[in-house]
Amino acid sequence: MLKIKGLNYKKGSKNILNDINLEIENNSITLLTGPNGCGKTSLLKFICHALKPNNITSDFKNVFYLSDHFELPKGRLVKEFLLKSIEIFQSGIAIDEVMAKIALPNKKIKYLSKGNYKKLAILYSFLTQADLILYDEILDGLDHNVTKEIIKMLRSSNKTFIIVTHFPSAFRYLNPKIVKMAGGTIYEIK
Repeated sequence: MLKIKGLNYKKGSKNILNDINLEIENNSITLLTGPNGCGKTSLLKFICHALKPNNITSDFKNVFYLSDHFELPKGRLVKEFLLKSIEIFQSGIAIDEVMAKIALPNKKIKYLSKGNYKKLAILYSFLTQADLILYDEILDGLDHNVTKEIIKMLRSSNKTFIIVTHFPSAFRYLNPKIVKMAGGTIYEIK
């Protein structure tokens, strides 16, 4: 479980997060929604300790944060990278099958399109030993069929996910907790 109690964050004279209170259960999916600039990404950064956390307690042992700036080894082939990741993390995922389902080509990572790069990063997040995975706009740039496959992967996982999204309806079949934010505050939790 993750508990945030009274989290505040100020950058210069601007309040970014104001009195954030939130609990995240293990093996759950939570969506953070709200307009651009309302503090969703800043909240993820606190949760993954990219910003020094205060007022956060967690029993999660490994946290993985997938942002738009996530770096993968560009000189490696996709399949080679994934197979090495399976070896490192001792994951039982059938790489050929998953690559086919999400139409991920086996070429050098540096030559992947933005959408394929994102698919690889998402797949990599499933291979890690993280028990809490944080995604910032993971469905941006992905086509409808791949989005459906990613949703299936989320549904069958035994990990905890916190996902920033502007499109919560894409996740409706997962029965997520929806946390609505505006102006650095949480104003509704469903």
